[in-house]
Amino acid sequence: KKAAEHGHLEAQNALGVCYANGEGVPMDRMAGISWIRKAAEQGFADAQLNMSSFYDIDSGTPDPFEAVKWYRLAAENGVAKAQYFLAVYLYMGHDVREDKPEAIKWLKLAAEQGNARAQKFLGDCYIGGEGVPEDKAEAKKWQDKAAENRPEANRE
Repeated sequence: KKAAEHGHLEAQNALGVCYANGEGVPMDRMAGISWIRKAAEQGFADAQLNMSSFYDIDSGTPDPFEAVKWYRLAAENGVAKAQYFLAVYLYMGHDVREDKPEAIKWLKLAAEQGNARAQKFLGDCYIGGEGVPEDKAEAKKWQDKAAENRPEANRE
């Protein structure tokens, strides 16, 4: 808590997670989000990803526009998981404007970093020519990479 109060971004994020989950402190989701937001607003990518998860469709406080905002910030900071989830929102148009070309851009970035979910999704796009030209060889390449990385995806 002292480090967080002194502006240490990783400590702010970690303290926020502790409060949000009631780990070592009484559960207080609002205090948790407040600490996580402090780090996220200063560009700490892990905190940005945590903020997006807080607002994601499957959360207790869904707000797709906020989720996409935070996924985008974390994605721009190179977080493959955020790139993947941003791509899903944009590809499917989940309560946001559908943008398949931008979705494919983020899918490719996540896939190139080894995100198995992105690799599989990208392979599926190439199989059906959805958002990209149909290309069976490219589809197989990404499907094979996804199969190689699948155990990693189960830990996400």
